Amino acid sequence: MAKAVTVGTVTAAPGDRASGWLVVGELDQLGFARGQIRLPVIVANGSKEGPILALIAGQHPGEYVGMNAAIRIANTVELEDLVGAVIAVPVLNPYGVKKKIPYICPLDGLNMNRQWPGTHGGTVSMRTADAVWQAVVLQADYLVDLHGGDFPEYQADYAICFETDGSAMDDTSREMAQHFGAPYIRTSSAAEGGHDTGPAARMAMQLRSIPAIVSEVGDAGALEGERLSANVDGIANVMRVLGMLPGDVVPYPPGQREMVSRTPVLARASGLCQLMVSIGQSMAKDSLLAEIRDPFGQVVEEVRSPIDGDVVQLFYQGWINEGDIVAKIASIAQTSKEVHE
Repeated sequence: MAKAVTVGTVTAAPGDRASGWLVVGELDQLGFARGQIRLPVIVANGSKEGPILALIAGQHPGEYVGMNAAIRIANTVELEDLVGAVIAVPVLNPYGVKKKIPYICPLDGLNMNRQWPGTHGGTVSMRTADAVWQAVVLQADYLVDLHGGDFPEYQADYAICFETDGSAMDDTSREMAQHFGAPYIRTSSAAEGGHDTGPAARMAMQLRSIPAIVSEVGDAGALEGERLSANVDGIANVMRVLGMLPGDVVPYPPGQREMVSRTPVLARASGLCQLMVSIGQSMAKDSLLAEIRDPFGQVVEEVRSPIDGDVVQLFYQGWINEGDIVAKIASIAQTSKEVHE
């Protein structure tokens, strides 16, 4: 028999949808003006018993497509069809969203997606991660962490799966990532970056042993459009893979490509940067990526690709400083299927 699902102030009975707040703490305890740190929560609880899928988004302020996709899924999934429940926490960094500051929480200067599973007595980012970990991740059976290009970034759409010990959990993570249906996937080691803290999805696999993926869809503060539809469709297809929604699983794209590694390309000079390539473009080593010109219009650097690969990330055109990232180039396996043949 299906059971009620509770997160913070929100309780959804079987066959019900509810929304409200997860209170993280009081700002005055951290030396700020009085007020609560609280996060919006939507719970869609199906009429049939099944797993709980957690959708989290908004750790980075400009990644609106992920936020909107989590809201759309939680608010529109048909409860009569839903097997199990969806818990959506669509805006984890409300202060960053309000200030429109990329990458970090402005109250502590931290990248929240490096703080999981969080600390109850830490900074705002640490406490937020801890609150969501305790209230959401610990009761979830699966996790999708929704990201995309933050304000300065244009990027290819892709999904990240994780490898731990070669168990069935790893296979499920890969299946979720492939059937998310993005043009690219990437595999990350769950042990990458240490064992104590790290990104939410990686730590969910490492510490909770639940299959998890990251979606990277949308860029540069975009909200609507085809990228949003792709994100919503991708989540729905993952839910079909997990047996949470009826209908046939949509096969992943036959030309889906695997990012084997990503190489950042740094500017060696400062000036006005004119990009010469587009996202997804295949590059030969030494191909021209961008020109950097000084204030007099003279070319001071031709930025060239250090490897053969695909352009998977670009940063805003305009003024760039020496040492800034111009682009990221991914070495590619022809398709995700070929990697494992």
